[in-house]
Amino acid sequence: IDYLTGEDIITLNSAIKNSEKFTKIIQLKKDNVIRYKELSVIPVTSDYDASPSFIVNANDITDYVIKNQLIQGSENRLKSIINNISDLLIILRAKNGSLVFDNTNDNFCKAFVVKKEDIILKEISHVFNPEICDTIKNFLTLGVHASKDISLEMTGGVNCIYKLKYSYIDDYEMNERLYIITFNDITAQKKFEYQLESAYRKEAFLNTLKTSFLENMSHEIRTPFNAIMGYSEIIEDCSVTGDYETIKELTLLVKDVLKRILNLFTNIVEVSQIESGEVVIEKELVNCSQIIKNIYDRKHKEAQAKKLQFTYELEPEIFNMIIDPDLLDKAITPIVDNAIKYTDAGSVKITAKVEMNKYIVCIADTGTGIDQQQITRLLQPFTQEEEGYTRRYEGAGLGLTIAYKLIKLLDGEFNISSAKEKGTFITIALPIE
Repeated sequence: IDYLTGEDIITLNSAIKNSEKFTKIIQLKKDNVIRYKELSVIPVTSDYDASPSFIVNANDITDYVIKNQLIQGSENRLKSIINNISDLLIILRAKNGSLVFDNTNDNFCKAFVVKKEDIILKEISHVFNPEICDTIKNFLTLGVHASKDISLEMTGGVNCIYKLKYSYIDDYEMNERLYIITFNDITAQKKFEYQLESAYRKEAFLNTLKTSFLENMSHEIRTPFNAIMGYSEIIEDCSVTGDYETIKELTLLVKDVLKRILNLFTNIVEVSQIESGEVVIEKELVNCSQIIKNIYDRKHKEAQAKKLQFTYELEPEIFNMIIDPDLLDKAITPIVDNAIKYTDAGSVKITAKVEMNKYIVCIADTGTGIDQQQITRLLQPFTQEEEGYTRRYEGAGLGLTIAYKLIKLLDGEFNISSAKEKGTFITIALPIE
């Protein structure tokens, strides 16, 4: 009785009254040493005596309790260590060809919004989709020193990138293997790497652009100014000799050169305004067919001078739509310019038609064509397929850029189909408002 509480005594009296077994674990302290005893009161009955007897047994369970405390303490420490790991951690048990959850840390449960008790001894498909399950299973065959980056969609549709690593322990008694897998969140690291790579590509592009700009500008400015200097010297000589007919011819040539320089500066300003977002779109109802016809009329002499077959085809011949006529003219003109410039023999044709609520303009030529792999690069300013001072054709490499960017400002589609020595086919599709 000295070792029992009041509640224990009530339970003991009830057990004696009902001839039931009573058990209680107590502590005994002697010489500062604690021993644990399991007290048992066991009823014993016989056929010849109806009243029960009781055997009181005190079993020393000190070693068992201490071992149990050590195991419990070890489990608590292991649980604390697992839960204090910042990475997401799961322990999987390979069982009958399946992977089931044996344990997880709190960070994993928070990340995937699951309760540990709901997934323990459950297949990994309870948390991961089939694709991720296959990825994890394949990953576990790569070896413990391997790592793998996977993308997981978390709560709220946010995609996170994790680096997976694992180790394993063999349970020989159960003939099973435990896989300890960590998920290290590297989303921020990957984003930073992407930003660095993007910045590097941008820097490389800007360096290339700068080189192209310097080469083209040097060529495009020095060449006409050298021509003007040469013409000026000849004009000066002719003025002395009175050869006014030659002076008249040279004056026309100087005008052409100055027109080329003026066009260059106009294009530079145009690109600058587009890049800075300063272009104002002023839409109005206009006859688009007339705009195409005007461009054809302006460029007819240039095509005729090169003996090209220059034609146009408009369906319908009169088509009114709401659009900025100035921007449409500025977009199509450089394309026609390029078609004539890069076609030494053959034809250049402009067609316009209405198809599926879109106004489609096509410029086709039989010229030198463009390497398909170079098309994306040529849409950038100051770039040409042939770079440097040895290129065959003049120009600053701005025409195609202006055309492409203006069509995008008009919410249109811009497509180039071309091949070397096979000509070029450019299609513009503008939405009809």
